[in-house]
Amino acid sequence: MTLLRRTPRSAAAVFTGAVLLGVADPATGYTWARSVERQLGRYGVLLTYQGWGHGSYGKSPCMQRTIDNYLIARDVARRGSNCPAVPPAA
Repeated sequence: MTLLRRTPRSAAAVFTGAVLLGVADPATGYTWARSVERQLGRYGVLLTYQGWGHGSYGKSPCMQRTIDNYLIARDVARRGSNCPAVPPAA
């Protein structure tokens, strides 16, 4: 399953925002993130981490790779994309 879609280098691609959130984020409600994605319409995509904790970037290789691709190459995650939870290191 691919999480990314290449966007054209256009004004729309420049303004496409990514909303990143874990479903069990104790600081930010998941329903809020879904609301932000809806409000952004075609200019926003929610990337969901299926784990716990606030801050999603370093939570899993999937999250880090997808976010890096968004920031570096402007590859935007597909709507409904999610990354599985990774158990914390013991």
